[in-house]
Amino acid sequence: METEKLLADLAEAQLRTASTIFPRHVVEFMTTRALKGGTSSTSPQEVAQLARQHKDVTLLFMDIVGFTSMAKEVAPETVMVFLNTLFGVFDLLVDVHGVMKVETAGDCYIVAGGILSFDRKKEANGSEPSLSSCSQELGQEFAEVLEHHDPADSAARVMAFAKDMMASSKQVKMPHNDEPVCIRIGLHTGDCVSGLIGTKAPKYAVL
Repeated sequence: METEKLLADLAEAQLRTASTIFPRHVVEFMTTRALKGGTSSTSPQEVAQLARQHKDVTLLFMDIVGFTSMAKEVAPETVMVFLNTLFGVFDLLVDVHGVMKVETAGDCYIVAGGILSFDRKKEANGSEPSLSSCSQELGQEFAEVLEHHDPADSAARVMAFAKDMMASSKQVKMPHNDEPVCIRIGLHTGDCVSGLIGTKAPKYAVL
């Protein structure tokens, strides 16, 4: 019984982790495939089944001013602690505004609005979820691909996220000079596709 409980807890933890990385249809595909005894790699044909087209999506790109020069001056572990501190704040804001975190690449943080929907529970007074409440529920819901969305609302969510991003980043200090973090943000609205890239350790990407 103890072994069965450990296995059940492990499976639940894996699903919880998957819910923070992939939308529901990807998790269901991977789970079904694993239950059928699929191999560790995924064929290009299987990956193609998960591709989706999206209209009028708003994308946000953010990078840190002076990151490259800072990274040359401090220890590698200091850089990692700094990025995890800053991006941890942004991750909570993703839940607050109901946008999708696409990926991070170095000091670049990419977000999209209009691709996935999130079951964001309202507060008891009917207001939008707070930063603290989102931190407690992070990763507890599966995201669904939107069949239709309001482009103006999606863009507004990303813009609100960008404003909070700029405000919250100033509360974090650069490790080499103790100055507040300064970030650059770019936004674009247009059509894109999403899906898995790669057959080993596949990555959910937006192109």
